[in-house]
Amino acid sequence: NEISVDSLVDILSYHIAQGMIFSSDLVEAPLTMLAGGTTSINLTNGVKNGPTITGTGNGGNTSNIITLNIVSRNAIVHQVDRVLIP
Repeated sequence: NEISVDSLVDILSYHIAQGMIFSSDLVEAPLTMLAGGTTSINLTNGVKNGPTITGTGNGGNTSNIITLNIVSRNAIVHQVDRVLIP
């Protein structure tokens, strides 16, 4: 199955939140994504009791946030182990 460029852009934009958000700024609350829609953050139910994030379309399947606070020139990156689905 092929995915359209527009769908791919929407999915990738669903992995970006506005602002410089360090792991210490994460709270257990909905997080609005750049593409619109929200994700759910849980701070302690992931691998090694770490944080998880779940997309609206992930059917409750959480994505572990496996690497935190990668500082780049214009963003703070947190690596996840599953694609987030809007």
